[in-house]
Amino acid sequence: KITTLKFEDKSINNVTADISEIAKAFAINKPSCVIIAHSHPSGKALPSKTDDLSTVKFNILCSTHGVVLSDHIIVAKNDVYSYFTTNRLNHIRQNYNIENLLESIKEIEI
Repeated sequence: KITTLKFEDKSINNVTADISEIAKAFAINKPSCVIIAHSHPSGKALPSKTDDLSTVKFNILCSTHGVVLSDHIIVAKNDVYSYFTTNRLNHIRQNYNIENLLESIKEIEI
């Protein structure tokens, strides 16, 4: 079953998605994997630092719910960028996930 969630806002520089809505969708739909996509109206599909940070955050959320982030795609007027095909996503999945986060917290005394 394929489910699509759409988030949009009128901001030119970023799109925000409600984390609680995404977590709720994970609980209801129980996906094994997800693909996220957004557009860059500026015409260049290269990811920004904000795109990278959002991908890291989204991957942590996915890993918390046992969901694989399969790709983050950026679409521009005549260009497309894929975190998966550029191997950037593999780096993010390996380094920024709930297991690594919990491992780093283990060393902090509470």
